[in-house]
Amino acid sequence: MEPVKFVGANANYVADGCDDLPAMVEQTEQLGGTIAVTSCWKPTEEDLKILNEGGCVCLSVYGGQPPVSMWVQEVEIVD
Repeated sequence: MEPVKFVGANANYVADGCDDLPAMVEQTEQLGGTIAVTSCWKPTEEDLKILNEGGCVCLSVYGGQPPVSMWVQEVEIVD
């Protein structure tokens, strides 16, 4: 999977040895004002092959498992 810059992205996370990660940071009303950070990822052809053959999307969070949410939706990608 490759991170993509998308309409609504208002932050860019950077770390040594990693590609930039465009994201949208927002305060969520439905969760009592909790800050949510959303990034969008586009599967590669190889990813799609694995998924179509029954593979799974896996998530690793280093340092523990805070609440997370994963879903699929169409997004407008910025070139």
